[in-house]
Amino acid sequence: MLSRNSKIRIAITGSSGLIGKEVQKILQSNFDLILIDKALKRDIVKDEILEFLDKKKPNVVVHCAAHPGGISNTFPNENVRVNCVGSMNIISWCQKNKSKLIFTSSSSVYGDQSSFDIGENYSIKPQTIYSVNKIAVENYIKVLAKLKNFPWTILRLFPTYGIGHKPSSYQGIVNVMLTQIKNSKSIIVKGSLYRKRDLLYSKDAALAIIKCIKNSEANYNIFNVGTGIATSVKKIIDEIINVFGYSKNNYDIIVKNRDYGDPYVSISNSKLIKKKINFCPFFDFKNGLKDMLNNI
Repeated sequence: MLSRNSKIRIAITGSSGLIGKEVQKILQSNFDLILIDKALKRDIVKDEILEFLDKKKPNVVVHCAAHPGGISNTFPNENVRVNCVGSMNIISWCQKNKSKLIFTSSSSVYGDQSSFDIGENYSIKPQTIYSVNKIAVENYIKVLAKLKNFPWTILRLFPTYGIGHKPSSYQGIVNVMLTQIKNSKSIIVKGSLYRKRDLLYSKDAALAIIKCIKNSEANYNIFNVGTGIATSVKKIIDEIINVFGYSKNNYDIIVKNRDYGDPYVSISNSKLIKKKINFCPFFDFKNGLKDMLNNI
């Protein structure tokens, strides 16, 4: 349990999003939270956000706000505007005020890898504007911290899923499949049914963030956050249908060419975060889905 500490003020960007909401749920009874989201008319891209942060003076900023990866190659300018320009506002404020920054990066920075055990030292091969921008932001943080030191942690989250995702045809492999299963009799799969993903439940992602807030051993580190378990697209579909009580006989599965930048395999080696701050995910995919069903 986290003890009540009103002296620590934590800002969460993207507070209405999948991960931001989960972080908020866990912290809201113990900390003074500062919520930043376009839905609240607090936009990280606008200069007014700096004035807002100056007024609220958070000790920690959890930066989750982002333009989604699934449409970044279609809308590159908007992705750069939000994910680079907006992020620079947040980073520069943390640098100026020496506030701790936790940035949610992405496993997409690794691109296509043949390994089922991707470590933080693997080569960076971004193939979407989103992943290029995530790496850019990682580098912004490291460069600005060299010029004027402030504590930071970068979390490369592997594909996330959870209750907070809005129905979508492009955001989150689990969310895309669930949206189709709930709303259509046809399931379109881009790429092979046997592409594999390491699926991270949103509650586990939030707990990793909170461990980084609490533990100074997380400072100045880049961590993978994943389960290390490979789940095929076929199994994702089967598990959703089974857990939610649907019948597979009611669906036609249509396989199309995969989008550029969508890797065949994306599986985490997350030993470093376990070693440094003793974080391990609690949920496997099936139990994560069950928890979603119980909390809808």
